Amino acid sequence: MFVPGMPVVVNQNTHQGLKLVNGASYTALNVILDKAHPGHRVNADTIIHFSPPAGILLTSDTTKDLHFVSMPPGTILLTPVSTKIEC
Repeated sequence: MFVPGMPVVVNQNTHQGLKLVNGASYTALNVILDKAHPGHRVNADTIIHFSPPAGILLTSDTTKDLHFVSMPPGTILLTPVSTKIEC
């Protein structure tokens, strides 16, 4: 479930130099949906997606000085990471 402003805690070191690391807290601003997996509209306010998003736009005190091209100032993009776990 995604709600703008919801807290997000990263659970894997993703971009250490940008402090996007395990245990870091962020606020989710927006979700970028994966166009390969369209959603199913339930009503005027709700669409259900059964796949992971293409990314989540995050902000925090540690990102306030960041500015990436084509992204709002003070934000960072977290994209899904796949990890194979052997039995």
